[in-house]
Amino acid sequence: MANERILVVEDSRTQATALMLMLESEGFSVVIAKDGASGLRTAVAGGIDLVMSDIEMPGLNGYELCRSMKDTPQTKDLPVILLTATNNPMAIVKGIESGANGFLTKPYEAEDLLGLVNKLLHPTEEGSPAARLHGRRFLLGSPKQQMLDLL
Repeated sequence: MANERILVVEDSRTQATALMLMLESEGFSVVIAKDGASGLRTAVAGGIDLVMSDIEMPGLNGYELCRSMKDTPQTKDLPVILLTATNNPMAIVKGIESGANGFLTKPYEAEDLLGLVNKLLHPTEEGSPAARLHGRRFLLGSPKQQMLDLL
């Protein structure tokens, strides 16, 4: 884990700094991009192991960033976690449609965020990409219909 680099795409300096401090305290190296366009350029340049992005940003939003990454050969396999302050269940559906590997609503617990990061970076047979909404965990590997039923 010591050399794993996480790209945090967040337009709020406060939120970006909080995420950076949390991730660095766990031994991750963190790169910050202030918007979706610069985040995409950073990811395409390489050396990133996971991307964590806010959804609501000016210009290229988190859904668009994720979709662009999944459509780009250099970044299509990078795990992406989307973060949002909205508690609208449709946000999860949009995240799934954009190709996100995980989804957390703000405010989130550090253990939930770090657990999801570790599951995506070190998958096991039991681990699968997940979303959390109101403290409940939803597996993104589930069939879409099952996900809609849960929502």
